[in-house]
Amino acid sequence: MRIANEIQRGRVRRIVNLTKHEITIGNIIVPPSGKVIRCKENKLLSEIVEYEGKEIEVYEYEYREVKSIPEREDGTIYLTSYPVAKILCRDDIYCMGEVVRDESGRILGAMCLSKF
Repeated sequence: MRIANEIQRGRVRRIVNLTKHEITIGNIIVPPSGKVIRCKENKLLSEIVEYEGKEIEVYEYEYREVKSIPEREDGTIYLTSYPVAKILCRDDIYCMGEVVRDESGRILGAMCLSKF
């Protein structure tokens, strides 16, 4: 794990979850806000691979155009999906970082947050 040269510290008064699912970060549970932000997705067939005599389609996904972006609010951070956070690249937009999964591979929560 790499540590930044200077770790910033900030106080957050409010976390707004802009996904449709409850998000658990460590021992903090953030319920959905009721407002969901998504981006447009463009799916492009890029290749077809063959395995054991059967064809498997491989797609590239291009994410773009996010609508209904909230205005910045002092002391507030927004939780979004990874593609939305990557497109917006704002210092108040976060997504889940290192995820924790159950035995079936379902996401239970995250150990930390991530941003771009």
